[in-house]
Amino acid sequence: DLRDRESVRDAVRDVDVVVHLAAAMQGDDAEHRAVTVRGTAHLLDAMVAAGVRRLVAVSSIAVYDVVSGDRRRPVDESCPLEPHPKRRDAYCRGKLAQEALIREWAERAGLEVVILRPGVVHGPGRRWSPRVGLRLAPRLWVIPAAFAPVPLVTRRSCARAIVLAAERSDAAGLALNVVDDGAPSRLKYARAIGRLEGSAPWLLVLPAWLVRPVGALMLGLIRLARGRTPSPGHFSRRGFAARFTPRSYANALIKERLGWTPCQSFEPGADGEGRRVDHG
Repeated sequence: DLRDRESVRDAVRDVDVVVHLAAAMQGDDAEHRAVTVRGTAHLLDAMVAAGVRRLVAVSSIAVYDVVSGDRRRPVDESCPLEPHPKRRDAYCRGKLAQEALIREWAERAGLEVVILRPGVVHGPGRRWSPRVGLRLAPRLWVIPAAFAPVPLVTRRSCARAIVLAAERSDAAGLALNVVDDGAPSRLKYARAIGRLEGSAPWLLVLPAWLVRPVGALMLGLIRLARGRTPSPGHFSRRGFAARFTPRSYANALIKERLGWTPCQSFEPGADGEGRRVDHG
């Protein structure tokens, strides 16, 4: 339990590298601060006390600012991080705070840190993603900007990246996107999920220019339903735009620096993973 300092201290004894994947996936800001941020602080403190110098920290592509700038440009590691976290959701805020904390400790304590930013990790039990669209009902799915790519990464591809980052001593100081090649469109991926689940949902496609107005409409409906203004999150205008603005994500740096081989195309199977195509 990352919230328990002693259990974290026990966990890092006699290890060479820490791979940190634990984080709050749901909940409000208090939950994300307790688990993602303070839990990471406990882990870093325990590592320094135990003399463990190497850390692979798994973050998320959610930390990027994808609303501003040239939308034709793939999002790579040089792109700016989200400058308005208060207008995003608690998960984004937690991951931004976690990364900042890790970088601060790395500089202060001389830790060797690699930050990995996976895309939408998919596999058995992890098919649907909020980045695909909105499930308004079991058989009614809304797909905004339907032909925009979904930045997928299979569980196997993500695991290979983590292992390489842990093994490579020359990777310290890097922040790396972890996304497979051959990203399918939202529409293609939604249809594939429907087939895998044995359903035939109605897919309501929204053009890209409607993304922000729909976000504002959803925020207004939530405000009316609850009688108060909700905390910014997935349905804030910026949060909604961050999820559905059509952007692609680059993976050239992780290929170059770690020698990572991604999945080359998306071919959904019964296990929910993509089919890996090796060339050469």
